[in-house]
Amino acid sequence: MKCPHCKVEIACRCTVCPLCHVPFNNSEGALDAAKRLPRAFPPKGKAPFLATSRFDKIYLAVAANLAVLSFLLEFLITGRIKASVLIAALLFYIYFSIRFTIQHTGYFSQKVTAQTLALTLIIFFARRLMPRPMFVFEYLLPSLYILAMLIISIFILIKHKYPQHYLMNLLSIAALGLTPMLILIITKNCFYILSVYAAISAGIVILALFLFAWKNIRREFIRLFHL
Repeated sequence: MKCPHCKVEIACRCTVCPLCHVPFNNSEGALDAAKRLPRAFPPKGKAPFLATSRFDKIYLAVAANLAVLSFLLEFLITGRIKASVLIAALLFYIYFSIRFTIQHTGYFSQKVTAQTLALTLIIFFARRLMPRPMFVFEYLLPSLYILAMLIISIFILIKHKYPQHYLMNLLSIAALGLTPMLILIITKNCFYILSVYAAISAGIVILALFLFAWKNIRREFIRLFHL
């Protein structure tokens, strides 16, 4: 068919002329005619939400059996399941690490962020097995967030031509970096140096991002959340 406005020949399905960009209407039957044309590309299929590979099926089946066995043995022997919760969390972390880091094709900063979140969950589950659970918020989590912020910051400096791809990851880790000190304040524990240092580092990162990269962050928010 031909566009009723610019007369260019149109060979694929569309609702707007690809040359003059004037929307078709049905005053001359142009819209119906354009919709009957073949697609330019085949329709994109939707993968099932829970689509799994052979690795997923085998690993998850083995991990589920190991976790159940661990829960049963520990409960029968000790009457508790604390260690089994940590074992189950570690099995999940191994799966998460392989699936979303080693096999994932995303940016390096995305992999660092994913690892940080996964390790946060592992450390959080492990805190009940420690003689002093607050050790997690005093030392382990602050050290993890400081290291993650440092790694992503260095990566951004190296890849400074395309910083917009990595800023949201750095902002996410910086937001997590504030949590250990906040938890210590809420629980009325002493301010240990690492938690304070992590909070100061996170505050500096957040302030710098909003001062010097606000437009890129706003653009990424719009792209990710369709605001």
